[in-house]
Amino acid sequence: MSGQDLHPSELAYAFSWSKSEALIGWGSGPFRPKSDAPDALSEWYQQGAERLQQSGHLLLEEDGSFAFEEAFTAGILTLVDPSVVLCAERKDGEAVRRMTVHMAKDRIIGLMLRQDGFFDVTRYADLTAATAACAAFLGASIEKAQSDARIDTPIRFLDLLQDYTRTGKARTAARALIKVGMSTDDAASATRALAEPIASGMLSVFYCSGNTAQDVEVYNIRTNSKNESWALFPPASLAAPVTLEASSVSALAARVSVAIIARMALAKSSA
Repeated sequence: MSGQDLHPSELAYAFSWSKSEALIGWGSGPFRPKSDAPDALSEWYQQGAERLQQSGHLLLEEDGSFAFEEAFTAGILTLVDPSVVLCAERKDGEAVRRMTVHMAKDRIIGLMLRQDGFFDVTRYADLTAATAACAAFLGASIEKAQSDARIDTPIRFLDLLQDYTRTGKARTAARALIKVGMSTDDAASATRALAEPIASGMLSVFYCSGNTAQDVEVYNIRTNSKNESWALFPPASLAAPVTLEASSVSALAARVSVAIIARMALAKSSA
């Protein structure tokens, strides 16, 4: 299951065998028929089964039964029973685009719903490739961050900055950043990203068990008109600081990957 497209009915049929109806990051909506007619669901599953047979993912056995192709089975199990799910969401006009990455053991599978209604399915080689894909999807700059600027500040200060940028007080926001240690250039860049981003989005990292999210970490990325990206990391608690730092595809991918690896190592050592 890599580098291919699948109709939602194909995924729905496969999920039904694992007794799953919803995916973390998607819910059940994309995998249900649009019609509420009594026979709609059975017809939906039938359509999915026929498509899977045509593509070679659903095989007819000698005894007349059906079985999923081995690699396809492994991919479906990754989707329905992940240990970690990345959910990247960004605005696209009035709509919200989404991609998810599901991780289980050494298998990493990405899903993205296209405008034609099909899902792009991608198998990533490693965690870094998956997090970089999410960062790029969110519009982070592919150019290396030109600054290592970073501030850790109470969430109330960030709320104040956002109030300034929402009300047209960008200069006031920049001066506030300078007061807490940013250079003039970095403060101007960060303010542009907060006030008028050309791309923005959110990456949620869900830590899961039994196809249920148990905990989440959230990263926000905003890119200004000069293709300079800034990342925001909300606090773990109201008393903890918020981090605002210059970022890029590679920088965000590295930060998220390290956080996931550390979290999984801690969970393994305490098991």
